[in-house]
Amino acid sequence: AGGYVYVCGATLMGTDVHKAFVELVQTHGAKSVVDATRYVQDLQHNHRYIQELWSA
Repeated sequence: AGGYVYVCGATLMGTDVHKAFVELVQTHGAKSVVDATRYVQDLQHNHRYIQELWSA
């Protein structure tokens, strides 16, 4: 609890990591896909899931 996730890299990679992170939360948090997506959105809103992405 209380961790931070930093994702840096190409935009496409960031999209894939985001999708994988939602799936991880869904599987290991026993959440529906909607609840897992909301959880990750809450992390982003609270600056605990941060992406720095760029196009190649």
